[in-house]
Amino acid sequence: MRTAIRIFGIYLKICLLIVVLLFPALAIYDRINPWPAAGMISKKYHGQKRICVGFGSFAQFSFAEKTAKPAAQRSFILIPSVFGAPKIITVIEDQDGKISELESGVGFWVLFSFYSMCWLGTGYFWIRPLLKLKRKN
Repeated sequence: MRTAIRIFGIYLKICLLIVVLLFPALAIYDRINPWPAAGMISKKYHGQKRICVGFGSFAQFSFAEKTAKPAAQRSFILIPSVFGAPKIITVIEDQDGKISELESGVGFWVLFSFYSMCWLGTGYFWIRPLLKLKRKN
């Protein structure tokens, strides 16, 4: 049982660190490789800077037609509107090139809570032990 708990602790430490490091990596990736479908955000929300907070792809299955329609998506927060009316804007492009947009205020707070817990966990598991070692020396 102790071995399982120890393995879970190591796994948790590594996963928290990976999530914390991926957050800025997503924003940098979006700046280096902008997604053409997300260009509508710049036009619709003039004066706002977008920061990518997630991306992915999925497929919509139709059992009647026995087909799958792949789609890609990226999620963004907008600066400075995130300070007044926080929301996540998700841009979805399907296989046919149709672009749709979803806005979610609740999604922003879920994402904010998730990343906050990851930052706190990373601090607890990675930074706190380093500070303890520094105090001993």
